[in-house]
Amino acid sequence: MILGLLASTALAAGLYAGVAVEALPILSQPVFLESESGWVATVDDEAGGTVRLLVAPTEGDAAAWYELAMHATGRDLPAVPIPADQAHGDAHALVLFREGNVVGEVRRPRGGAYELCSLVLEALEPHQPWPDPPEVSREGSRLQVAGDWAQVTVRPHLLVDPDTLLPRPVRVVPTGSGRYLVGTGEVPVTITVWDRFGRAAVSTLKPESVGEDVGAPESTDGPGGSVPEGVRAEDEHSP
Repeated sequence: MILGLLASTALAAGLYAGVAVEALPILSQPVFLESESGWVATVDDEAGGTVRLLVAPTEGDAAAWYELAMHATGRDLPAVPIPADQAHGDAHALVLFREGNVVGEVRRPRGGAYELCSLVLEALEPHQPWPDPPEVSREGSRLQVAGDWAQVTVRPHLLVDPDTLLPRPVRVVPTGSGRYLVGTGEVPVTITVWDRFGRAAVSTLKPESVGEDVGAPESTDGPGGSVPEGVRAEDEHSP
């Protein structure tokens, strides 16, 4: 029993649940991007700016995302004195950091990125089990997503019209807490949920009447993607 406890403690070392945005009143409500892109929130003060955070399942995943973020700046950023596993920045306007499995980007055009970054790090919550994929029931075009989530995103997959070879437009309509209408019910959908720490879990449903030749989910807004009007539906509420 003691050995099992030590093993579980070792596995959790360096892992965090993330940051509950309500712990940082200076931030606006977050906008959740893709499951692999985290969330972004604006800074509600005169100096302005943004905070972007990704909670990865492992430290390795976070380190890989950090390297991509560093490369995306197009600059050779120097290391900065932030109490994290990795931290680089540009004066006091931009800080990229990684602490365990959490990666963040703080932008403060008028300065103060170091101080805000420190507040974010102080708000990190201890490790908790990763959320399970959401339980989803489907009856025709009606979906019901169980659970209390910070955000739910329902994305239909692309279906090609056999006559025109063009994508068929699919509309997602929220009808209540956790309830949605998706097209005619003959389209596969991917449901992504985020908990209060910004950790994402995904479920995909495909009707039996739909064959194997279906496309990927419609892209949501985020790096390299945009959202066709009427395709993305979100259900936002505080857990």
